[in-house]
Amino acid sequence: MSWINHGTPALFAVKGADAIRYINGQVTQDVRRVMGDNLALSGCVLDVKGRVQFRVWMMKGPDDSLWIQGEADLADELEARLEKYLIADDAEIERIEGWRLWHGIEEDEIPEQAVVFRAERWGVAGQDVWLPDNDSFAPDLLLEGEKLEDFRIRNRVPIWGAELVPGIFPQEAGLEDSDISFHKGCYIGQEVISRIKRAGKINRHLVSITVVDDVRAGDNLLQPDGSIAGQVSSVSPFSENGRRHALAYVKRGAEVAG
Repeated sequence: MSWINHGTPALFAVKGADAIRYINGQVTQDVRRVMGDNLALSGCVLDVKGRVQFRVWMMKGPDDSLWIQGEADLADELEARLEKYLIADDAEIERIEGWRLWHGIEEDEIPEQAVVFRAERWGVAGQDVWLPDNDSFAPDLLLEGEKLEDFRIRNRVPIWGAELVPGIFPQEAGLEDSDISFHKGCYIGQEVISRIKRAGKINRHLVSITVVDDVRAGDNLLQPDGSIAGQVSSVSPFSENGRRHALAYVKRGAEVAG
């Protein structure tokens, strides 16, 4: 089993009689799905224009509260956004400290004291394993560094700071199937997301491509006529016969060789 160490990300517990209803109005995912199953689901927190502010993961905590996990360096901003519309609701958002997140791909022995959820974080089925940060768990096979980046790119997994940036629409990053429920009702930014769904058109979309060795993240992609077709967002650190796997945003209607 390959293990990925996610460190100690931002983690919040949402409690109270209105907790599920309130958070359901803040995220694109149907939170009710995680409360009855051993499941972690991803979703987006949007602004009123339907653009991504944060990507989060949600699960049922061991005390039956709703856990919300986000990027560690965005903890303060995420907490402020989650509390922004909390006025008369019976819900409380509490930051949780001291948990480390491991993600395991394939089956393996898991410590008895772990809190475990099924999750597909890296493009394949896996398990989120939460343990106290001071736990001695030390798996033998770690997927990290350049190998993890290559694995991520090959599986077309967008990450914050590369493919995911404030202002992007979820559908542009290929998150429609994994992060959005179109049946749960209203949430902040929902009208825009539904309009994009009905129109069936987005201005750009994330694609997997191969590029020559000297291409870097941020480089433009060109159409046969020389006009800009899109931009490279991530490039694998590993070269194979002079080419590398990459992720890129391509404009609607553009032609890109490869």
